[in-house]
Parts: sequence; structure tokens; C-alpha cells
Amino acid sequence: MCRPVERGGPAIVEGKWLFLEEAPSIPRSSILNGWIFALFGLYDFWLAFKDENARELFRLSLDTLKGHLQEYDAGYWSYYDAQGHLASPFYHDLHIHQLTALAMIDDETLIPEFRDRWISYQQVWKNRVRAIGAKVLEKLREPGEAVIIR
Repeated sequence: MCRPVERGGPAIVEGKWLFLEEAPSIPRSSILNGWIFALFGLYDFWLAFKDENARELFRLSLDTLKGHLQEYDAGYWSYYDAQGHLASPFYHDLHIHQLTALAMIDDETLIPEFRDRWISYQQVWKNRVRAIGAKVLEKLREPGEAVIIR
């Protein structure tokens, strides 16, 4: 899980930071929900196998997340990734739930502060409308690739 992208893995190391990538790319996309799910995997591995290397990697990547969490705050909603794509309402809600779970295993106040801020964003109808409108425009500008399976 922590093999660098250059060697075919999902991890990007930038100085003291360890990013766990859902879709490894250069520049890094750092999709927030995928990164947090990867953190849960490291945490579970550490708990199940008492693996100190997994604990160290978990702490390092969690510290990286906390050091970059501001990059995922649009001021009225959360971003889906580090590229500035706005989260859909589903992913915004998922981010909130993931931060709630992370707050249970980390004793610092930063994660609950972001969770509470994102909950407050969600409760303002103008933010929801703005987020949905911005997401629609984003999808029109960047429709993505269609995959057809026959």
C-alpha cells in the first residue's frame, strides 16, 4: 500500500509527507475519501497484526492529511480531491462521516474542527445550492471519460 508511484504503488512521498492515492497520478490527485479509506486499512492492519511499520505509516499519512486538510475546504463545501474538484453532496457527506471516524482514533482537535465546519456548510441551503450548481458546471466543463462495456 505504501510503495511509491514510481515503483507501481499508490503512495506519493513529498518531503516529510506521505500521500495515499486512490488514483495515482503526477501531479497527485489525492482523492480525499480514497486516502481516508486507505488510512483505515493501515489502521486495521496495525490493530490486527500489531505491525509497528503499519502504525508508523498510518501516523505519517494521518499527519500528512492533517497538514493538507485545508486544501480540501472550499469555504462553503469540501473538495473531492487536491485538484480542486468540488465534492458532490454524496462525497461531502462521506467526508464528514470519515472525519467523524478519524476523530475517534486521533486526539487532536483539527479533524473534528473540519468535520464540524463541513457539517455547518451542509446545513446552509445556499451552500448546498451553490455546491450543486458548481458541480454541474464542473461536469459540463470536464465530462470525464465514458466507459462502455459490451
